[in-house]
Amino acid sequence: MNKQDFISKKNLEFLRSEYGQRESVAEGEAILSGRSDEEVELETLLRDHKEDHEGIYGDEVVLRDHVDEFLEYCDLLEIGLQIGFIGHALDQEYFMTLHSLLSNQYVRRYYTQYYPTFLTQGLHKRLTRYSHESVVQPPSSTAAQMHFFTFLNLTDRFYSDEEISKFLWLLDDGYDYEANGLPHFLSMLKDTQRMERDLAEGKRGEQISELIGFSKFLDYTILFDDFLESIKDDPLVQSMYYHHIRYWYAELEPWVFQLEDEVFKTIQFIWESSDKNSEEDRGASITELSVKRDRVERALENLKSDKYDQAYRAYLTN
Repeated sequence: MNKQDFISKKNLEFLRSEYGQRESVAEGEAILSGRSDEEVELETLLRDHKEDHEGIYGDEVVLRDHVDEFLEYCDLLEIGLQIGFIGHALDQEYFMTLHSLLSNQYVRRYYTQYYPTFLTQGLHKRLTRYSHESVVQPPSSTAAQMHFFTFLNLTDRFYSDEEISKFLWLLDDGYDYEANGLPHFLSMLKDTQRMERDLAEGKRGEQISELIGFSKFLDYTILFDDFLESIKDDPLVQSMYYHHIRYWYAELEPWVFQLEDEVFKTIQFIWESSDKNSEEDRGASITELSVKRDRVERALENLKSDKYDQAYRAYLTN
């Protein structure tokens, strides 16, 4: 085994242990392979929630989350294969298993029609090609590996933040414990006096957590846009990184500027009307209030436009 193969093998072991074996990811793989303790019909489980008038609740939400996290792990593998971080030939049996899972008709419908995720589509296409032809492992540069680790760190911080997760749940047509969805969250933002009162009394209910989550989401948006700009010399890989998180900005687009406007109005109101002697407490209540609005708007515009979107889509059509 040469040095490149050795590094690729270790990298694949790292991704499998750190991401593929996470409890939720492993359960998602088990669900798709029929090894789960839960009795699951994929045709029913992986339906389009927007076409189901009764909605999706309870255990089904958890099971679908497991599947989503498994598919997100597959997205990481697609990026890793493209940049040479990992190699297919060193564990062909493992990739054949993944290809079989992604080829299931109900799974394919889920990630191609109902909730299009282009990286998952790309991995399936890549593994289909690999099953018919010999592929030479591309070399991976030190810079490419450093960028990949930076990306992993950013996404880990994003998905592990409890308050961001609460906002994402609303964004994904979910409801909080008070049975309120995103439209109610938006109307709540307009009630600045109530927000100020709740913060002054130290209340940290669902809606305050959701506000903080969106504030953190905006902070992350700037960080992620800065990261993508730092690799603009490789538009294909830049586009692949973008597509890993693209779903949330597509879901946000109908609401983005109205939400952003109300959040900044709320933040400004709280700062202007609160006791200046409690500045430290105010900063902790809403988090990172120093984010400049023009930078947020520029980052949001980049992430919901075609700027980072088209390169990987074009690659998939070749």
